[in-house]
Amino acid sequence: MAVKGIAYSYGRLPLYLYLIRAYSKLLAFGKCLNSPLVLQVQTQSFCNGRCSICPYRIVSKKLDQGAMEWDLFAKIARELASETHLSAVVFELHNEPLIDKRIFDWVKHAKSIAPDKRCAIVTNGELLDNFSLTDIRQSKVDSLVISLNAHSREMYESINNGLDYDRV
Repeated sequence: MAVKGIAYSYGRLPLYLYLIRAYSKLLAFGKCLNSPLVLQVQTQSFCNGRCSICPYRIVSKKLDQGAMEWDLFAKIARELASETHLSAVVFELHNEPLIDKRIFDWVKHAKSIAPDKRCAIVTNGELLDNFSLTDIRQSKVDSLVISLNAHSREMYESINNGLDYDRV
């Protein structure tokens, strides 16, 4: 996963060393490394948009929808803290992370257990004003990426169905 301005590393190694190590293990033993470079976490499965470029509209009809229990996330956080090679947790997937009112609590918990892991949230931005700057700052989130998917109002509105350009 590449996010502009973020250089992911594999533990203390730069990305290219991670790739060399992973490929070497695959060639030598036919196995992958035990942990990923980046972990994507989806604390809930809902979205406020119906964007034409996102599979959410289809996926949400095929898979059960819901929210993650705190105990499960606490277990994930403990495990990610013990993975020396894992470098980042990104809160995103086929959802809008900011629908979960606890999202910055999840980040704060992950950072308290694993301060060396980068935490990022990728959002469509429409619900950002539901959170205070204090809550965002205190969570210690490393990156907050607002995905606009367009370079103009017209393009934005044609792609991001259900989202308000002016609000974002």
